[in-house]
Amino acid sequence: MTSRTTSRTTSAAIARRPVASTLLRLAGLAAVALPVFAHAMPAHVDCRDTFGNGQCIYGSADTGLAPMRVVDLATARDDINVRYGETVRFVRGDQSFIFTFNGLGGRNVSLSRIAPAGFDTGRIGVEVDADPSTQS
Repeated sequence: MTSRTTSRTTSAAIARRPVASTLLRLAGLAAVALPVFAHAMPAHVDCRDTFGNGQCIYGSADTGLAPMRVVDLATARDDINVRYGETVRFVRGDQSFIFTFNGLGGRNVSLSRIAPAGFDTGRIGVEVDADPSTQS
């Protein structure tokens, strides 16, 4: 009887091994893939207008680029002109955010369309120059 019990236990352990092995492989794949996808999607972009892949049509937040200039929205009265590809830090009081205008150029966008939720942009817009690589 002991040999039958041992053979059943061994058979059951062998039958479970591929499932456990597969689950471990899937967990490993997820551990590698999730950070890659998380990096592709910026964490706090509140862009209201996106492409089908979820990226903002006007550009990118959190690119890691140092801002080329700082715009204090408390003193801004008119729309702000930016060059295509320019990285700008927008400030109001103790709040700020950085945005790189490297999406679709040659358009005016309300700053509220790209600012983080709760950031007071007033009625300021951004006039983005056209992408120079698309100029003839």
